[in-house]
Amino acid sequence: MAFLMARLQVADYEAWKRDRFDADSTGRLGAATGHRIYRSTENDNEVFVHVEFPSAEEAVLYRGRLLGSGALEGVRASQEPGVVEEEEAVTY
Repeated sequence: MAFLMARLQVADYEAWKRDRFDADSTGRLGAATGHRIYRSTENDNEVFVHVEFPSAEEAVLYRGRLLGSGALEGVRASQEPGVVEEEEAVTY
């Protein structure tokens, strides 16, 4: 399992979620198996996006589509979205 992770600063969370994320112009729903969105407790327009894929290869392909699509225009990212694989998960 692999994940695309991004930390974004958006101008308006509600508009970004509706017009960018939920609109799915990059085909996320056809490639990913799930997602989580986290919002900063200090800034409602700072979001952390975590999208799950069945394999690293599929996550890397989607990342390329995302970066080439223009979907991140007008959104400030602290760095480009990255692909990671889970190393360890522990529940307490």
